Amino acid sequence: MIRSGALREDDVWLATTDSGNDLWQMKWTIQDLLDFLGCLRPYRLNVEHDFHNAEWCKDTRGDWYPCDSYKMSYDKEQKCRDANGVSVFVKFSVSEEGDLTLVVISAHD
Repeated sequence: MIRSGALREDDVWLATTDSGNDLWQMKWTIQDLLDFLGCLRPYRLNVEHDFHNAEWCKDTRGDWYPCDSYKMSYDKEQKCRDANGVSVFVKFSVSEEGDLTLVVISAHD
């Protein structure tokens, strides 16, 4: 959805104060985050992937979300995976309402 342009900046909700602070500290925009997410390799058995863990996380209001966490070394300037780039960790969920809202809980290096 990110690569096709179906998921846009307006479809991203920074659900915690920490996630907004994380992006600010990394000097990332929502588009930078989407570019990063578009490079992630999802979990597949016996295939290299970036999936780290699954857990329940709370947003700033105290509501719980089932989240996946991913970790990847990334070059923001080239917008690609890079073993020498910054190691970035993200936790996110997709809205239960069935819309295209991406709920970002954490994004940091």
